[in-house]
Amino acid sequence: MEIKLHFVPPGFASLILCLLNTSPIQAKDAFLSGVLLLKNGQSIQTDYTELNDSYFVRSERIGRYIQKSDTLDIVSDDYFKKIQNSSPWKSSLQSAIYLNSSASYQWTTDQNAVFKEDLTDRIIKVSLIVLTGYFFFEAQKSNEALQNTFTGINSSGAKDKFQRDYTNYQIAGALTILTFSLSALKAYVRFGRNPNWDSLGIEQRKLVTLEEYSNDPKNLNHRYPNNSVEILFTKSF
Repeated sequence: MEIKLHFVPPGFASLILCLLNTSPIQAKDAFLSGVLLLKNGQSIQTDYTELNDSYFVRSERIGRYIQKSDTLDIVSDDYFKKIQNSSPWKSSLQSAIYLNSSASYQWTTDQNAVFKEDLTDRIIKVSLIVLTGYFFFEAQKSNEALQNTFTGINSSGAKDKFQRDYTNYQIAGALTILTFSLSALKAYVRFGRNPNWDSLGIEQRKLVTLEEYSNDPKNLNHRYPNNSVEILFTKSF
């Protein structure tokens, strides 16, 4: 058995205990799966755990530290694929077709908030469509009643009712168009952004493995935080 000691980040001893622990429950609690979006434009699909000022990421073969200052955000694998396979225009179109807010195209870990926002938008849009349809048919009925009146006999009341119903139809229609337009615009703008409305640039990113990232020469000088201690175990038989 050969043991080598090198310099790595503080608190690494506790991390080693997590890695060496064979309990599946603790391993599940310690590491999450996701895509790290780095500020240099690279994206790494990996398991990670959060430390004070960095993330420890691992694959089946290697593990390493990535500074939080080098990371823009972390998203789920499904969200990354969803954004890469769609576009802002599709997000806008879906908000109109499915009568929702397209909130799922903006990154968040709170899926309950996404459901509530979509439900609220759907209720508002359906209500406006129904209201516009109601005033449209009322205006149609008033118009028919006005056409059936004799000139000078009850025509004044029929004309006033038609004017009221037609005005209500115009107002409801304008509100419906405005609501759908603003919702589509919001769906377009929010596409591929985080809760702070920062663009994540996922559409232009290439997904790489941790091995590919580590073997990239421009990343070799950023393997470990400063003032750190690495503990490496090597077995030989």
